Amino acid sequence: MFDKDLYDDYDLELCEAFDVNIEEGEILTEFATVERNDNLNISLAVNPDQNRNLKYMEYFKFYNDKNPYKARKIARIKFRSPEYVIHHKNRGKENWFPNSKEKRILMQLLRQPCEKHPGFSIWQGLILDFNYETGLSYEETKRNKQLSRFGMPHPEYLPIDLKIPDYSELSE
Repeated sequence: MFDKDLYDDYDLELCEAFDVNIEEGEILTEFATVERNDNLNISLAVNPDQNRNLKYMEYFKFYNDKNPYKARKIARIKFRSPEYVIHHKNRGKENWFPNSKEKRILMQLLRQPCEKHPGFSIWQGLILDFNYETGLSYEETKRNKQLSRFGMPHPEYLPIDLKIPDYSELSE
């Protein structure tokens, strides 16, 4: 359960603006924007549940505006499979089901270099920030590989070499 007394009015406004659902266990301080794209007017962020009980349910947020605060729509997309996570309390934002063109843009964007994390793709930047926000350091995430001959050191976290699912298969 959440303790609303931990948030002042400004924090509650930010929670609403960024669609951080404190009633569902999301925490404002665990919100990380990985990509803001001015040309496409979209953004990508992570905001993991504070309970960290997300094994195989980990997801990122895809906003239809470069500024999550101004976005009217939000898609919550699983890291491990081409599936949506649907929240029913969206604080004024509509659940977004990107069309074919928007899904192609998402796939292209995820493969591009990440400004926030040089040397990594935006996809890997999402993984780095998701793991960091759930308790694994950036350095440990960089070593957390599925394809390691010694086994994945932190199997409870997303591997940095996780393949991008075919998000063109997301239902519209």
